[in-house]
Amino acid sequence: MIRNVLFSLFIGCLLVSCSSYTDAIKADSNIRKIQLGMSKRNVISVMGKSYRSVGAIQTPDGNVEILGYTNAEDGMYKLHILNDKLIQWEYDKGRPPHREHHHNP
Repeated sequence: MIRNVLFSLFIGCLLVSCSSYTDAIKADSNIRKIQLGMSKRNVISVMGKSYRSVGAIQTPDGNVEILGYTNAEDGMYKLHILNDKLIQWEYDKGRPPHREHHHNP
């Protein structure tokens, strides 16, 4: 019984990690199909539903929502949506791991 549960959990984790990697590989290919002016719905249709909301900016023209798609090299494509239209996209290279800084009094 426990063996079956552990096996099921292992397979589930394996499928999720493979799915995430496949989405990351697709991001590199799909970004070539993106065009400025596309609607948010069209962007998601092309890039996929596995995005993260990675930021927002308030501007005089409205609120900009930033969708992030991770690629296979741990970089991220950031797509800026304003009034339901893609106005900008950029590639942010992977960053080194965050190091905590401790303050000593």
